[in-house]
Amino acid sequence: SSDSTLKNDLIDMSLKMGIDQLQANKKDIGAIHYDYSLKRLHAPSVQKFYDTLLKVDSNAKGPEQVLALQKSLKELGMEILKHDPVLALDRLSLTGKNGEFKASADVKVVNFQAEDLENPMLLLPKLESKGQVNIAEALVQELIENTQTDPNARGMAMSMFNMQLANLETQGYVKREGKNLQSQLLWSKGKLSINGKPYPPSAVAVAEEAAAPGAQAK
Repeated sequence: SSDSTLKNDLIDMSLKMGIDQLQANKKDIGAIHYDYSLKRLHAPSVQKFYDTLLKVDSNAKGPEQVLALQKSLKELGMEILKHDPVLALDRLSLTGKNGEFKASADVKVVNFQAEDLENPMLLLPKLESKGQVNIAEALVQELIENTQTDPNARGMAMSMFNMQLANLETQGYVKREGKNLQSQLLWSKGKLSINGKPYPPSAVAVAEEAAAPGAQAK
């Protein structure tokens, strides 16, 4: 199903998709949902951007026409980004007999300036994204049992999962809430953190060294 709303020239669009039952090795795995949305899109600029792209392949372009096209697309891109558009993964989930995996996230550009489009690398530090991942621990075991037919492979996969989970828990990247495992992710100012801790782990040591007494004197 899909939906869209328009207000003050800004359009929000959403799309929801699902699979009632996924199977592996003739066993039911669970229901899948995939919902995402685009918010605060400047409708007139998006329409002009789309119309311009449709015309690109229909006519031969000389150097002057190519430059004019690039200028036009850049101006339309600026107008779109000025209205703080948001790309959101509203729901990615798998629901099995023993629990659910669920993830959500969104991404946007903050403090956009027109000159940022002159060098796309300038946009990277301005990208902001936050997300959340939750999974029932019993669902992991269910998936391993349903997808691994060989007992040895099943035992190895479960052992590797438990080892990795223990490592992530020790570092604070995974937290338990009842029978569920969860992580909060944040990308801000060009850096990733999970549950408030810098990631990858090497970034933790760098952050601790910078905060240590006497660090400024080095």
